[in-house]
Amino acid sequence: MRKKNPLPLTLSLTSILFVTLLVSLPTFALTLNEAFYLSLSGPESPIETHSLSLDYSYSLELASRYTTNQQLSSGELNASWRYKSLNLVSTLNFLNKTLNTRISLPLTVLKPKLPETVSTDSLVSLRGKITSLFFSLLETKNNLNAKIIACELSNASYAIAKSDFERGSVSFNALNQALELKQNDERQLQQLKASLKDLEDDLCYLLNLEEFQPLKHDYTVIFRNEDDLPLTAKEIEQLDYPILLAEYELAQAKTGLYPQVNLDATTTLNLEGNSTYYAGISFRYAIYDSSLKARVEAADSRLNLAKANREKNLRALFKQKKRLLSEYNNAVDAMISAEKKLLETSEFVKLAEIAFEEGLINTMDLKRAKLTYLQSENTYKAAQHKCVKMKLTLLGLIPYQQSPTNIIN
Repeated sequence: MRKKNPLPLTLSLTSILFVTLLVSLPTFALTLNEAFYLSLSGPESPIETHSLSLDYSYSLELASRYTTNQQLSSGELNASWRYKSLNLVSTLNFLNKTLNTRISLPLTVLKPKLPETVSTDSLVSLRGKITSLFFSLLETKNNLNAKIIACELSNASYAIAKSDFERGSVSFNALNQALELKQNDERQLQQLKASLKDLEDDLCYLLNLEEFQPLKHDYTVIFRNEDDLPLTAKEIEQLDYPILLAEYELAQAKTGLYPQVNLDATTTLNLEGNSTYYAGISFRYAIYDSSLKARVEAADSRLNLAKANREKNLRALFKQKKRLLSEYNNAVDAMISAEKKLLETSEFVKLAEIAFEEGLINTMDLKRAKLTYLQSENTYKAAQHKCVKMKLTLLGLIPYQQSPTNIIN
């Protein structure tokens, strides 16, 4: 049998180096989903809390008393242990030299079950911050590119106005307006750069990044109008939980109306040798208890109030979902309109480029056409960002929030 030759050493080393480079290469574009994932290890990541289980408890206590006539008049070592409903109590008496132990287990006729609390999404607020920063960065970057061209145009316009004023062909007022436009565009450009740096720092902080990574968003995602927004399973649980809790409290109060039966076992051990023990069942029944009756009536009132509040909360929830659905559909319509305008502007830029190549328009005219296209593109991107945020809101992944107002056009 012919033995296969191994790969040449050079090829093996090259393969290892290539794989190593692939693994070690940094991510060149950060998506929104990746940002959500990275936020889990950031400085504002939700801290997992583990509640202490109260299924069992135990205690140890020393009780003694000294008096002037008897000196040690009492001395006991008490120990207790509880596991759910099972109780164990033991007492060691130093004076009588006896050890008493009692085990008690209640035999409940009907024990209500506490309803489980509705799970909450601890990442909603954090995802909302990430989403706002993510799209604010994209929109600021887009506006920055448009503002750079606007500054180039205003600088060129001021240079032309200055030259025309020196020749006496334009008024001083026209020159002043050109200067104000130039200075205003430059000021807005500096503000945009500073805003962009602040947004990058905030995102790096939340994602625990050492340096900012370029962002990437898929603008080919299609959004359509929705006719209805049904209740989610979590929303139904949130509506029903107060009623379930009130039913539990009522059932808990009613347990006092049933017979109380306990299984008891007691042992008394004399350290000198004698011991006694017994086991039995204790029975208690409340024939009439005014406080118990009041607790049952109060629990029943809370149950009726919870049912009434559910209907009230249901109407408020439907009203809120209707408003969110309307805002989402408006955002989709605005995005469709912005997309149509972007296509028209794209055709306009192509015509301007052809006209420039044929010498029909100058460089400034071509830049104005490109600026118009960038502005239309920014409007379309911002409209899609709005659709994404509204969609995340409808899914309950981020809280409802207004669009950020720190973007400078």
